[in-house]
Amino acid sequence: MAHHFHSTQEHSATEHASQHAGQASVVLVDDDPDLRQALLHELTAAGHKALGFASAEDFLAAEPAHIACLVLDVDLAGMSGIALYRALCQRDGAAVPVVFIAAGENAAHAREAGALGAVDFLARPFDAGALIAAVDAVAAPGRDA
Repeated sequence: MAHHFHSTQEHSATEHASQHAGQASVVLVDDDPDLRQALLHELTAAGHKALGFASAEDFLAAEPAHIACLVLDVDLAGMSGIALYRALCQRDGAAVPVVFIAAGENAAHAREAGALGAVDFLARPFDAGALIAAVDAVAAPGRDA
C-alpha cells in the first residue's frame, strides 16, 4: 500500500525513522485497519519503532528483522495470531515476547496465550496505556536491536 505524504509529513516521518535507527521493532498484526493505525500511532508516540501488518500471511511474507515484541490479534482472518506465534516458535526455536489482543473476553484464548508465555492478553476494549505498559515491560523504547 502506497502512502502519500505532504512534504512536512515526509520530513517528520524521516526524522522519526532516524530517531529509531537500530532499534528493534514492535510488530503489530491486526486485520482491523482503524485499530491497527491507532495502535501503531500510540506505540510510536510512546517511543517505539512500530510496524503493522494486516494478516499473519503479510507478516510472514515480509519477514521483518529485529523484532522486540509482537502484538498479535488472536482473531485474524486466515492464520490466527496464536497459530502464527506457534509457527514462529517452531521455525525460529526461540520465542519473541508477545502480547495477544482479542475482540472480546475469551477464556480459552486467554489460557492458550498464557500457556504460550504471553506477556499479556488484552480483550477489547482496552486502554492503549495497558498495551504500552505490556510492550514496555519487554521492549523499552530506545533499546538497541
